[in-house]
Amino acid sequence: TEGAEWAGVSAGETGSKGGRRFSSARATSVSLGTSESSNFGSAIAKSTLEYGLMIVQVAPPPVPLAGFPANVAVRAEVSASASGDEINNHAYAFASVFVATNVSIQIDAFATRGSDAHTMVENFDLFVIPGQLFDVRLYSAVLTASGAPLGEPVGTAVASALADPVFTFDQTAFEEMALAQGFAPFDLSAYFAFEESPFAAPIPEPSSALMMLAGTLLLAGAYRRRRLRGRSSHGERS
Repeated sequence: TEGAEWAGVSAGETGSKGGRRFSSARATSVSLGTSESSNFGSAIAKSTLEYGLMIVQVAPPPVPLAGFPANVAVRAEVSASASGDEINNHAYAFASVFVATNVSIQIDAFATRGSDAHTMVENFDLFVIPGQLFDVRLYSAVLTASGAPLGEPVGTAVASALADPVFTFDQTAFEEMALAQGFAPFDLSAYFAFEESPFAAPIPEPSSALMMLAGTLLLAGAYRRRRLRGRSSHGERS
């Protein structure tokens, strides 16, 4: 190519797959430079989804239940990769899942050269009550910045994030509870269900909030890089 060029693409998405809701974000930034010109740019994306999840009774159970055990498997994935010089190329990804007040995970990845990827799956035990409503919040955010200064041919940065919780009834724990209380166990899914609120929708974010997010992620990345360098200088493993 003649002259310097920059290209970037980003997308935030919320939706449903396999009967469950998710939040994801992706961003890519690529800079091309020459010996006479340079180019820099960044791409940012985020998605937030808030909804209610209620335990509903779909048929009268053989034995009235005041409550029973359930489980939520909280899954979050983040990936960041960058090439080129470390000063001008970096990627940051962040994902979080919150359910009610007792379920929460956060995960991030940061890269200035090479790649950094993490997957976290945590299982949380719940004791649910028919008619109970859980507040769920999914959040994903990514930032990529690439630069190709004079003499550097190319710089790239790629980041992705996913927040994806899975809710199920704990049939095994329920059968143990039923036997302990002296009644025959039955299939919970035949009488109860997780029902999502019909108003679940992405939350619009003004452009000023996106600018604030960009600054926040840049500062977070810079702080993490300084922290890792500080540990390395003291002989600690990060």
